[in-house]
Amino acid sequence: MRLTIWIAGAWLMIASQAALLGCGSGDQGQSLQKSCSEGEDCECRDYNTCSLDCGDTVPCSPSCLNFGEQCAVTCMDDCEFDCQGGNRVDGLCAGQCGVNCDAYCASVGRCIVNAGADSNFLCVNARACAATIDDGSTATCLQVENACQVKCKGTCQVFCDLVGACNVDCDGQERKLCGTGYYVCGMDCPPDMMMTMP
Repeated sequence: MRLTIWIAGAWLMIASQAALLGCGSGDQGQSLQKSCSEGEDCECRDYNTCSLDCGDTVPCSPSCLNFGEQCAVTCMDDCEFDCQGGNRVDGLCAGQCGVNCDAYCASVGRCIVNAGADSNFLCVNARACAATIDDGSTATCLQVENACQVKCKGTCQVFCDLVGACNVDCDGQERKLCGTGYYVCGMDCPPDMMMTMP
């Protein structure tokens, strides 16, 4: 199942974060704004603020690593958005992407993402996470101090573990709790999960 594979990958990424966060030696008092064209590197590392815009480049893989205050990313379809190692108290990851988007935030203060259909949102080791996702998407929040807020505009799956609160808005559709921390919107629970409440 797609969500199960995604969650398993999430825990593997948590285990590898310590080595990644030690990389880089840039000046975090600086800012970087970058337009990313096809074939070009689309990374912002060791800056205080990052702004990455893929324009109409598809696919695109923008990433912010070890940033200070903010990482802002804009991309279209087939985007892989990676935002890690920001300020654990105030660092903000903000992403806007289209269909088939993979958005990953880790070790940041807040992560806010708007993604289109058939997308995956993963937020790990943050103070707060929020996502608006479209039909056929999944959202996973792990080790979130405060709330994980997810709004689903179509059928979707949401999984929360070790979070302060898991708030799932199904945008008027039926919401089901299929297991501990595992919600679905506008769809039935998978056969291997027993529904515990509507």
